[in-house]
Amino acid sequence: MEIAFNNPDYLWFLLSIPLFIIIYFITERHSKKKALKFANYEAISRITGESIVSTNIVLLIIRVVILGSIILAISGTVLYYIGPVTDADFVLAIDSSSSMTANDLNPTRLEAAKREAINFVDNLPGKTSIGIISFSGAAFVEQELTDNMNDAKTAIRNIETKGIGGTDLGEALVIGVNTLLPSKKTKVLILLTDGQSNIGIPVEQAIKYVNKNNVIVHTIGIGTTTGGQIGGLDVVSKLDEEKLQAIALTSYGSYFRATDESSLSQAYKILASTTQMRTSKDLSPILTLTALIVIFLEWVLSSTRYKVLFS
Repeated sequence: MEIAFNNPDYLWFLLSIPLFIIIYFITERHSKKKALKFANYEAISRITGESIVSTNIVLLIIRVVILGSIILAISGTVLYYIGPVTDADFVLAIDSSSSMTANDLNPTRLEAAKREAINFVDNLPGKTSIGIISFSGAAFVEQELTDNMNDAKTAIRNIETKGIGGTDLGEALVIGVNTLLPSKKTKVLILLTDGQSNIGIPVEQAIKYVNKNNVIVHTIGIGTTTGGQIGGLDVVSKLDEEKLQAIALTSYGSYFRATDESSLSQAYKILASTTQMRTSKDLSPILTLTALIVIFLEWVLSSTRYKVLFS
């Protein structure tokens, strides 16, 4: 469970609460001195059976609650927690760099990834939208968010290795997040790659952008640890699990290792059926309602039970 703020700059106003308390006691002391010219606090207390001091403390606490609730509300307080999620939208990011032509999966990593990605789309629950991107040295949006699964599957089938050299995981994360931004549901990005990021946006910088926009990233590392030959060349591509594990860990997702078609299929099935995810609750409306209720309560109490006798 975690609390975050959409407008954290407003939290500086919390510093006004101690100042408010100090000013409150100063003004109360001044009011008491004035009142003592005409009344006796002890006598009033014996007659009414109430303590003026305790009355003041109760009203002070109520007013501090009002002020704190208003400040937290305008700060955009959001509660994040792991809980049941019935609605989520996905973006599937598939590595299309030259390393994905390695033959340690049949017939290549890319073709195996595309085949199982189509099965993943078929297993998604109804009313789910999905976007498709591919990436190598740059990221490309193959399909914007859509609830037309045939369009999504066509986009997957059309993914081919790109001529742009290298693999930019950072840009894949950023473009994936941007594709998910229109969604009002839980946002999930699935990153399938051999994990060998070697150019472009630093992954650490991209993860900050991911977390800022409250996107869950699941990563699938495809390929064996021994590697496979790339496109008939005398080059071996190996899986970089450490980086993919770090991406998933820092964005509240899960990491899956797909060393063969069976484990790749299992990873997709788990992701399609997952109901426990990091989700959020906007607390600003609740805090605003709390402030209004407590303001009404303060008005009632100060007019009745805690009626101000002196000013």
